[in-house]
Amino acid sequence: MVQYFYDTSLNGNTTKPLDIYRGTEKIGVVRGSYDNIIKKFIDEFGDSKFSPSFLKYELKDNPGLVRIITKPLGFMKGKIAVSYLDSDDNKHEILMKDMKNVSFGSKQVEFEYRETNCLIYKERSTNPLNPKPAEMYIGERLIADWKIDVSNKQVVVNILDLDFMGEEYLILGLFHAYLYATKG
Repeated sequence: MVQYFYDTSLNGNTTKPLDIYRGTEKIGVVRGSYDNIIKKFIDEFGDSKFSPSFLKYELKDNPGLVRIITKPLGFMKGKIAVSYLDSDDNKHEILMKDMKNVSFGSKQVEFEYRETNCLIYKERSTNPLNPKPAEMYIGERLIADWKIDVSNKQVVVNILDLDFMGEEYLILGLFHAYLYATKG
């Protein structure tokens, strides 16, 4: 298992850069952005039950290369477009489809990567101080989990299957895009 972490804020709509660490080593930064002030205003002052409709994310590795860009598709939520540059400089386009977009229930998003069905699943937690982690599956394999550590004000990501270490930016970016703005 390899653990990653980054600070979290109280506002899921933040555009402040968040440094990502693997142990004590900084490996990248994730930052949210808006196309314009009107979209930011709608997200900040709109219905807070839902995740932002217009907030895009960009994740850069430590040398500063953009590895992943995510953006919601449309005002009604439900889909996130992802562009990912893998370690071999191959570009992948991924469409994440929200399967359980209900604010009080479990969360689930499906997508396909390298012709394999994938899933991020987050069970509803009854204890906000100790939430259950979200889990990422590629096919039937549990490869990673994601959780907000409330006491340390950090997001903690564990890559559980070391065969997927080369996909660390993809894993971090997909979890962040789907769960961060809604605080998991």
